[in-house]
Amino acid sequence: MQAQSTAAPQPLRPSRSGVLAVSGWGVGIKVERHRLIVTEGHGPRRRDAMLFRATSGLKRLVVIGRAGTISLAALGWLRDVGASFVHLDHDGEILLISAPWGNDDGRLRRAQALSVTNGVALKAAQGIVMEKLGGQRSVLARVEATEEARAAIDGAISSVPGCKDSAELMRVEAEGAGAYWAALAPEPLTFARKDLPGVPAHWLRLGSRSSPLTSSPRRAATPGQALLNITYGSAQAEAVIACAKIGLDSALGVLHADTRRDSLAVDLLEVCRPAVDTQVLQLIRTTTFAARDFREDRQGQVWVSPSLARSIAEWSPLWARELGPVAERLAKWFAQGTRSRSLRVPDLLTNTARSAAKDRVRSGPRRVPDVLLPPLRRACRACGVVLGTPSARGYCADCLLERRAEHAEDFVPAGPAALARMREEGRDPLQRPETKEKLRQARLRRLVEKRASREAGAERVDPEVFKQEILPTLQAISVRRMAAVTGLSRPYCSEIRRGLKVPHPGHWEALKTAAASRST
Repeated sequence: MQAQSTAAPQPLRPSRSGVLAVSGWGVGIKVERHRLIVTEGHGPRRRDAMLFRATSGLKRLVVIGRAGTISLAALGWLRDVGASFVHLDHDGEILLISAPWGNDDGRLRRAQALSVTNGVALKAAQGIVMEKLGGQRSVLARVEATEEARAAIDGAISSVPGCKDSAELMRVEAEGAGAYWAALAPEPLTFARKDLPGVPAHWLRLGSRSSPLTSSPRRAATPGQALLNITYGSAQAEAVIACAKIGLDSALGVLHADTRRDSLAVDLLEVCRPAVDTQVLQLIRTTTFAARDFREDRQGQVWVSPSLARSIAEWSPLWARELGPVAERLAKWFAQGTRSRSLRVPDLLTNTARSAAKDRVRSGPRRVPDVLLPPLRRACRACGVVLGTPSARGYCADCLLERRAEHAEDFVPAGPAALARMREEGRDPLQRPETKEKLRQARLRRLVEKRASREAGAERVDPEVFKQEILPTLQAISVRRMAAVTGLSRPYCSEIRRGLKVPHPGHWEALKTAAASRST
């Protein structure tokens, strides 16, 4: 673990989807000689990125936290390359968004404002709530939800068409949300075994969506809800960017009240929330967290660590894909409400018209580009250190040795105990006819090998020759490969590779050949 903690940090670079996320202390963003310089951290833990306009591929620059600086020249550089700047607080609150406008048409924003009077806003709000509740119904199919929770969601869905205003819609949505979050609250979080004694009991579950600190989702008191808040904040930022690109005013909502917030962006976020919940649930179910992945302030609010927050910020292309069609559909509804033939909404977020035009000359089926998300982080189940390379074993190198020793201690007495129990029950496996035949064939094979060795006049081979010449080369091949070329059992091959056993000289040549083929 010491080697991993003192290793040089990896350089900063945008993800495969064009997202660069930075957080923590010492964030600096500036322009030098037409290059964007992004810095994170101090001293030996400092990381830098040098981005050029033509080759950066940058689409989002996300800064998490309040410590750092950015120059005006850097904001202009981002606008020149068409990238958006997103500044989030540690709890997911949006502090600043700088996004280039796409469809800058004042008539569309005027139509958006008039949608409250021509009935388009109510139609849009009903569609938003229906999509959200339908998505929550799909999420409940993946968890151990009660029939009461599913029935509550179904009842809310059936009540949506009869709602006459946004207040009634919000009340129906709240009834379904109560049952939904009650079903998700028991979802467990896994922490490293070494950290469990110091982890509070309420951290081991996703917990209630309503924080005891505020009686609302703000200021989460559990790690699971903190993960949801930071992810919702990233998705809401994408909703604001989608509104800017399609030409809508993110403050004029159709479902949420027009208060000091981006109400329309929050409306769009409602449709995306089930997708966010699904992604966070997948993270929770496949990750072993360390206690250092979260911290608790003096009031009891839980914060996500900078490294984990950066990983979550790189999911933003997924939310952009979810929100694009919804934002375009809303804009077209607003435009149709004016009955103006000259007001057209371009599909800047989905490019469906361009794809449809190519269908006439397309040779094969239309391909939907995949969102290149970074892989979910994997951490050691014992100590919680993040594994640097993809590994299915789930343990770092140090803890793997301890785990194998613990497994051996548990396994060694279990075998004889099970064999004794089977003998007492009259099911001795050694007395089966097929087992006796295998043992007889093995004894005959060993006798033939010994007789052939005596007839060839082979001298007794010194075991030290094996330990000095062959054993060092066996570290390059797996135990499975050793068992395949020798016919020996895997536990015995494991003891051979560890230097605890010396195999029969008849296996030496096969092991030497296998090691040589691996090295070449």
